[in-house]
Amino acid sequence: MPDSHRLRASHRFTAIIVAGICAAAALIAVACAEISTDPKLVASIAIDSVASPSIVANDSLRDTLGIARPIHATVYNIQGTPLASIPIRFRTPDSGLTVDSVLGYVVADTARARGIRLFAAAGSLQAAPDTIYIVPKPDTVVAINATDSLLYSLTDTTSALSNPLQLQLLNLHSGSTALPVRSYIVSYRITYPTDTVLAKLVTRDGSRSSSVDTTDATGTSARRIRLRALSLTSANDSVVVVAMVRYHGMPVPGAPIRFVLMVKPQ
Repeated sequence: MPDSHRLRASHRFTAIIVAGICAAAALIAVACAEISTDPKLVASIAIDSVASPSIVANDSLRDTLGIARPIHATVYNIQGTPLASIPIRFRTPDSGLTVDSVLGYVVADTARARGIRLFAAAGSLQAAPDTIYIVPKPDTVVAINATDSLLYSLTDTTSALSNPLQLQLLNLHSGSTALPVRSYIVSYRITYPTDTVLAKLVTRDGSRSSSVDTTDATGTSARRIRLRALSLTSANDSVVVVAMVRYHGMPVPGAPIRFVLMVKPQ
């Protein structure tokens, strides 16, 4: 189920629970006085997923194509149905960002270590905050381990898991010290082989399939390869992965990064 559907389902469930609690006892009903049971009025509000978990200093919040995108929020009635005509206002209590309260466009000033909170409100109801980081401009991406090996066993029916294929995103040109760029989106894809059963991109801990990552506090991003050795057509082979990082829709210098994983029997 898409994340947006999960979010809306969660709010629908929350709204129903709130309605039940408010009807159950007079005391709780008083506490819930601001939750309207009128299906035309707002019962809950949530910020939708933002275009990026970070915003470059002295720039606007943008998507991976480099297009400036506002933040969005959705309001729901007591039945969990979205209400499109309710005015929503955006704000932040923290320094570092300017938010257009009506349109939701966000502009940053200088980079800083702490996250900035973004709020959305409809009337007296306020959504749980989302956090965004102001980061230095990404101007360099480097591979940490562009070439590696994965040893497999045909007697082991479980999937083999590679070491992390890692890169680091940096700002090298703004001062004498290299600055890591955190919370920045990196996309990965397997260019060889084409067999999606043989090799899959997975998270750092190997728990689920994933082709998109965000850099950590050190500017590092990583994905791993889960190999189904029984699908190999030759004893020795390779898996080629390409990682892409963009700023304003263009590849950051050094990107794309090409990883080659040599696959060998134990």
